[in-house]
Amino acid sequence: MKRIFIATRNNSQLDRLLVEPRSSGNNKLGKHLVRPRRCWRRSIKALLAVILTVLLTCASSRAQTSQPIHKPSSELQKEGDYYVGNWKLTGETKTSPFGPGGQKFESSERLERMPGGFFLLARSYEGEKWTQITIIGYDENKKIFTHTAYNTRGEIEVMEGTEQGDTEIWSGNGKVNDKPVKQRLTIKRVSPTLYTFKFEMAPQGGDWSLVYEGQGTKEL
Repeated sequence: MKRIFIATRNNSQLDRLLVEPRSSGNNKLGKHLVRPRRCWRRSIKALLAVILTVLLTCASSRAQTSQPIHKPSSELQKEGDYYVGNWKLTGETKTSPFGPGGQKFESSERLERMPGGFFLLARSYEGEKWTQITIIGYDENKKIFTHTAYNTRGEIEVMEGTEQGDTEIWSGNGKVNDKPVKQRLTIKRVSPTLYTFKFEMAPQGGDWSLVYEGQGTKEL
């Protein structure tokens, strides 16, 4: 027993005692000591595996809870609730510095939500001809609607919109005869299936002129 007590104070001696049982009369004692040694090692490895698993689980949970789920804005949700569907647009041009009046026009639009719900997609048609595609979104930082349109003439139109009650006002910049102009589109929702619109333009530093106006009717 004295020899075992001394070994606990000396690691190298303890290892030899536990792993290499003596061939003397103490052989029986050596066998009993080898088993606890091996069991101790397995227990430590199992404990470390459990600790590592717990730490990884906690880290994963923190990462998931620290990243809030990004959802579509309520403003765009409301916009989609009204406009998603098929619409028929009719109107007439007005005499202005930008063109003659009295010209009637007719077109159609098909609006739908893009997967995920963060944008609206509008396809514009003249008869059966697809003429324009528009992507509508909402900038939560600026608190404005965004509108980017691409047409078959190779033009890109960018506008920003705000909402005041049942009225939307969209504004942007464009060109007429290679001269810069300001643009403004006003839409008023009259009912769930009808809205009116008017489009105005103004030269830089000049007055606004009504270019055309009309209405949109939802096809049920």
